[in-house]
Amino acid sequence: ATAAILTGKTVEEVSKDERQKAKAPNFGFIYGMQPPRLVLYAQSDYGVSISLKDAEKFRTRFFQAYGGIESWHEYVKKRIMPKGISHTIGGRLRYLDPDKAYNEFFNTPVQGTGADALKSSMRNVHYALKKLGPEFKMVHHVHDEIITEVPDDPEAIELTKKALHDGMYECMSQFLRKVPVKVDPSEGRTWAEAH
Repeated sequence: ATAAILTGKTVEEVSKDERQKAKAPNFGFIYGMQPPRLVLYAQSDYGVSISLKDAEKFRTRFFQAYGGIESWHEYVKKRIMPKGISHTIGGRLRYLDPDKAYNEFFNTPVQGTGADALKSSMRNVHYALKKLGPEFKMVHHVHDEIITEVPDDPEAIELTKKALHDGMYECMSQFLRKVPVKVDPSEGRTWAEAH
């Protein structure tokens, strides 16, 4: 959707390269990034070249499309930054200097809340897997994913998928009350295969 907004195309017309090019504005602008920094961020993190002129145009289009984000930014600047404390929905606090940590005031409520919800989910999933037996293990997590190793058996895989779904859905829903939560367990012999 963001690639379509930035290019002026329909979602169906957007190419894979255009989706890749939209990642930097999508993840940069939501956390307060300005166009000059976006040019560097797009190149360093996504291998995409964006001119300063395009970055400025993208920023205008982004906030025209996502006015709620711009309103939230204004709220954070006026009400949260002066206090020097940002927080997650779960109440975890970060003491920040507004002159040195501008972007963190926007990042903490979003990424921090996601981290709080994932950690809570991991607790639920751990206990659900423990009930299934010692061969059911949570082995890693990446951003919003929990990775498990389980017996190569269709029933064990389905039980694990249910444990992942239920454990993550319950916790994510508690933290993200107003945001629709979708949990989509998948399987594979490797993490790459499960995607």
